[in-house]
Amino acid sequence: MYVNAVGASFAPLAPLAGESAGEKDAQPFEYFFDSYTNLIAQTNDYQLAADRAQLDFAAGHSDDMLSVMLAQEKAYAALSFTVQVTNKAVEAYKEIMRLSM
Repeated sequence: MYVNAVGASFAPLAPLAGESAGEKDAQPFEYFFDSYTNLIAQTNDYQLAADRAQLDFAAGHSDDMLSVMLAQEKAYAALSFTVQVTNKAVEAYKEIMRLSM
């Protein structure tokens, strides 16, 4: 019985649109930092939208309770995801610091 090598059957992944093959690999920290900064900004936008919807509802400018609840759930989900990403990044950093060279 003949068995193919594992690496022989996998093709390398194609780069994302508008990105050269070495661009992401050349600057991994900057890529992660930019992605994380965007994640925090988007989470903040969701939090502000939820606050705005809640204040509008409390002031009587809106009577749509469903949109208030949806905005709050989006903000909660975004915050939970951001916290999970932060925890994983901290765990990865601690793991790297434990490695002996």
